[in-house]
Amino acid sequence: MLERLEEEGVEPRLSASIGFMSKMTSKRDHETSHSLAREVYASNILDSSLPPIGRVRTMW
Repeated sequence: MLERLEEEGVEPRLSASIGFMSKMTSKRDHETSHSLAREVYASNILDSSLPPIGRVRTMW
């Protein structure tokens, strides 16, 4: 998944995050991560929209 993000020009920043989606900042990054999640987890599991990145809270 990370290789595909890099191929599309997205630079994942994983050093301080649990999941890569928690550190995405632009809308394109969010759409890309949503698309990849659909491929990995199957579209029927993610029928509802993922929350906007600005509203995701981390445990730390």
